[in-house]
Amino acid sequence: MWWRHAHHVLPVSHMRRRPANMEAETAATGAGKPGKRLPTVPESVLKKRKTLQRIREARATATATAKKVQKQKRKDIFKRAEKYVKEYRKNERDEIRLRREAKRYGNFYVPDEPKLAFIIRIRGCVLNGRTTRMPLYVGFW
Repeated sequence: MWWRHAHHVLPVSHMRRRPANMEAETAATGAGKPGKRLPTVPESVLKKRKTLQRIREARATATATAKKVQKQKRKDIFKRAEKYVKEYRKNERDEIRLRREAKRYGNFYVPDEPKLAFIIRIRGCVLNGRTTRMPLYVGFW
């Protein structure tokens, strides 16, 4: 390797020297003592950590409240579905009861028919000819 060769050895003048007052600086700041340590993390990083922690806490509370709300919604949806099932069962039982009652008294029971209407709006109906226009009006009477 290149650093093992003699012609690549740096002269002593280029070597990094420790300043003479370095020992005095470490003694004054207390960095040499094991009990006291200087902060090694920049203040901007500490601020960022703090804001990120605050964001995490806010997100955790938001997810907890969202879970509670979602759970309540699921309960309400289930109750509504149960109500619909109960209503449909009641209607079926009423149909059977009315059919039996009509049969008992010698009458006929006619069940309800579904009510359905298709409504279509055609623009520019006035400009059409009479033969085209009349069937359209007949559908609406």
